[in-house]
Amino acid sequence: MAIPDIVGDFKEGDSVEVVGKDVIFFHVKPKDYPDGYTVPEGLKGTVKALVTTDAKTGKEVSVNRPLLVQFTEPKFMAHFEAKELKKC
Repeated sequence: MAIPDIVGDFKEGDSVEVVGKDVIFFHVKPKDYPDGYTVPEGLKGTVKALVTTDAKTGKEVSVNRPLLVQFTEPKFMAHFEAKELKKC
């Protein structure tokens, strides 16, 4: 799968909104969310990075959620697939 296929037309700095239903993350405060944190549909954030290369080696990586998005309320960052987001 080519990089453009997995990041869509998103770029760093884009304002985005979560459109995927039941997007669950298990690494966010595991003590507070033992069953995972469900990111609510409609939550808005900003694309901070397109993770397509290894920061240390510069080699292309195959990530399944390449769009790193920062949210302010609640404050956290998480990786998403292009199909789980829309520009706003």
